Amino acid sequence: MIDSTISLAIIVSVCALISAPITAFINNRHQLKLRKLELEADERKHRFDVIYEKKLNAYTALMNEVAHIDIDSHRSHSAILSASQSASLLSGDDAFSLLEVLSDDLSAGRSPSENLIPAICRSLNRELTELSATK
Repeated sequence: MIDSTISLAIIVSVCALISAPITAFINNRHQLKLRKLELEADERKHRFDVIYEKKLNAYTALMNEVAHIDIDSHRSHSAILSASQSASLLSGDDAFSLLEVLSDDLSAGRSPSENLIPAICRSLNRELTELSATK
């Protein structure tokens, strides 16, 4: 008959042999999940940075064109119209509606109202501020 201490020693030995690979497997799966989460967070941050940079560049180009507006120059109107349409592609609803008014005015050969340009600037600035706050 086998002594109880020998059977207990055999059981403990088998458990020790089995527990190491199981522990390694569990740790590796956990590390894999953490790495996937890190990669997803990095991707979201990169996507956010790209969107923010594109919006900032489009809005800056628009404001640079608007700052040099020449009422009598068809070329100036074309440049502003082009920049406003680029900004419209990236803008939110408020800025989009204001940019639409600007485009309509310039397309009709009218100069924009004096309140329109500051309203567009405020709307675009608010949009960028809100976007950076969500970062």
